[in-house]
Amino acid sequence: MPRIQKLSARMIIILNCLIIIVPLCTLLLWIFNQWEAWAPIFSKSMIVDTPEGIINMGAVNLTTEQRILGICSSFTGLLPFLIGAFFLKNLFQNYKLGHIFTVKNTDTYKKLGYLFFLHAFITQPLCDTLMTLAATFSNAPGHRYLTLGFGTPNLETIFCGILVLIISWVMAEAQKLQDDQQFII
Repeated sequence: MPRIQKLSARMIIILNCLIIIVPLCTLLLWIFNQWEAWAPIFSKSMIVDTPEGIINMGAVNLTTEQRILGICSSFTGLLPFLIGAFFLKNLFQNYKLGHIFTVKNTDTYKKLGYLFFLHAFITQPLCDTLMTLAATFSNAPGHRYLTLGFGTPNLETIFCGILVLIISWVMAEAQKLQDDQQFII
């Protein structure tokens, strides 16, 4: 049990750092538009597939409107991550206190599972739509695009959500067994 508590304390520190660093880096990236320095880290998120072709946002001279749309897009995509990090912090806080098989932890796992579905069906398509609009916003009127897509990344996220929900059901059963054992003398 002490190893779980020690690891949980470390994970809380890591999650606290990520909750601050990831949004800050994302915001700075859009404000200063220096993609080349950050390319190895953020290259996938800055490539936008539009009906006109693939656009590298690092190679585009962005207008203020494009930056605002890009920030909105990125933060829409980050929202499930940030909410999930808060859920995980609560989970590790419980683990740190030695509360492993509890109703609270089971509910946290369920919330995490549903968060995957929220990301797959709402935030990721909305993020992609806003990013496509940001990439094509400097085009002439009538040549700007709003796209809505659903693909393999969404299916991967749905699969992860199903796995986390199964874990929550297993945790619920373990919690019931632990409660039953407390009443046996």
